Amino acid sequence: MILNSLYVFCYYFLMIASYFLGIGKKSKFYQSGKNLVDRPQGSHRLIDGNKLGFLIIPAFYYRLVYSILFIPKKFVVNQKTNDVAVYDEANDESQRLDFIYKMTGELPSIYINKQELLRYEFPSYVKISLSLVYFVYSLFLLPFTLSKNRQLYALLLHEIYELSVLLLICKKYKIRKLYYSCIFEKDSNSSAYILQKKGLYIIKNPSEDPLYFHNKFIIADELGICNDYQWEELEAYKSTIFVNKFQQWLPEQYDVILNKSVEKKAEIKNHTIGYYSGASWLNAFLKNNLTTDAYNPYKAEEELELNLANFLKEHNNYHLKVYLHPLEKRAQYIHLSIEHYDSKCNGLKYEIADVKRPNYEMFNECEIGVTVFSGIMIYRFYQGLKGIYYNPYFPNYPIKGSTFDSISAKNEEQLSRLILEVIELEDAEFKNIKLNGKYNKSF
Repeated sequence: MILNSLYVFCYYFLMIASYFLGIGKKSKFYQSGKNLVDRPQGSHRLIDGNKLGFLIIPAFYYRLVYSILFIPKKFVVNQKTNDVAVYDEANDESQRLDFIYKMTGELPSIYINKQELLRYEFPSYVKISLSLVYFVYSLFLLPFTLSKNRQLYALLLHEIYELSVLLLICKKYKIRKLYYSCIFEKDSNSSAYILQKKGLYIIKNPSEDPLYFHNKFIIADELGICNDYQWEELEAYKSTIFVNKFQQWLPEQYDVILNKSVEKKAEIKNHTIGYYSGASWLNAFLKNNLTTDAYNPYKAEEELELNLANFLKEHNNYHLKVYLHPLEKRAQYIHLSIEHYDSKCNGLKYEIADVKRPNYEMFNECEIGVTVFSGIMIYRFYQGLKGIYYNPYFPNYPIKGSTFDSISAKNEEQLSRLILEVIELEDAEFKNIKLNGKYNKSF
């Protein structure tokens, strides 16, 4: 395990050095280094990074050592006997394994949870040795606390350890094919590069979110396409997509959401606009802001809520229904959420959708959906329902002339015009005209 850690550390160091020295700017090696320490999208694992300040690297070292020494061990269960595994962060492993099986006809033997790798069991002497080794790594990284990207450097301590354990598991269970699902993490490509060097065949699952958000750079042998818009992105980002083979898949929760019948009365004609929230206001209130310089969902959602309220004032025959984000639905935040939307829509015709039901069970309640970037919109499209995006602070998104370009607004005037245009279309017309006949449930 110590040799694995040294091996990964050296590779990561060389990748980062390649980025800083500008060596091979179009190469996988350079791009991997850039993503490790200078990724505009940041990482969702750094929610509390702003609070730690210059102590972030010691804090991440402490978290690592505490996990190694004191948190109860986690076993990797060998379910079958093949040489195939899944690498992911989802807690529901059965759902992920079932998804892979239905998309590929292959059932992996092992589910490896990235979040549990810090808890992998080792003998006491190995734990102590690892604590010392990573203390040296943390000293090496300490000068980078002066960098604006100090959070990304601190996370390297966990990422090096996780990949070291992953390599150990793959060798122990003789894994030769790895379905890599948590590819939104900043180390997903550097990890894939090293895993390929070790002879593993890497198949990545980008989920249904557009590649723009986290995956404009991808290293893999094979990629499953979970959203028809991703096919258009592959052409736009082809200079940084290092993949040999592509397969048509479906969104990850297709079996739960897409196979659930949507109750419709011929066509929904109730002039109800459904707003699918991303809870940006609540994340900002809780100081859970994601570290990203790539786009600004916080400002976009704040502006969208204001614009929707203005639209209702000008068009009093419309009604707004707000579909809360799971974070907003939590018992400790529901009252804050109600107060937030009451203040935004005071005196207007609006309501909050049933918080006890999943939003996908209520697709039939609104004639058109509006969101900044909620993944639920993709499922509406696959169900043959209408929806539009509002994304004014997302540079170079959507791709000009693409499917999403025809259903995206960048300001209040465009939003109003697009709502009025789309609301008049039948669902079938919307699919054929706006979505170019894409988004079919089967493939």
